[in-house]
Amino acid sequence: WRSKTTNPPQAVVEYVTHLKEVAKRDPTLLLAYIYHMYMAIFAGGFIIKRMARKAMGLPPDTGTKLFELKGSINPGIIRKEIKESINSLRLEEVDIQKLLQESHSCFQRNNMIASSIEGVSEVFFRKLAKLLFIVFVFGLALLLFRQYSL
Repeated sequence: WRSKTTNPPQAVVEYVTHLKEVAKRDPTLLLAYIYHMYMAIFAGGFIIKRMARKAMGLPPDTGTKLFELKGSINPGIIRKEIKESINSLRLEEVDIQKLLQESHSCFQRNNMIASSIEGVSEVFFRKLAKLLFIVFVFGLALLLFRQYSL
């Protein structure tokens, strides 16, 4: 893919740079990105896949492999296991707050990448923003629930 992408959008460059900085500074904060990515994939990946193909005129099986589930994978079970795994972490209050802040940053960065894609319709942006917002709010609610239920 690198040979085909010589000049990625600035939002992508900034996203990757930020992830590298987070990985060096506090790798625990990468949980926010992992959580949002997988919850989005397993909650609405097929919707994102369909919208991306339509908006960018992609042929079948091209550019959307991330959103394809093979075999008898149950997205609901995987989402539940992700939530349970995160809830089982023993985090200090300060770490929970840092994760919430990074989660917000993740949501903003995902929106910046989506809006940097040329040729994507306004409808696609609205639907993607709604999906990412739902995932963000859900993640935030989950972390708050975990925080106050201990």
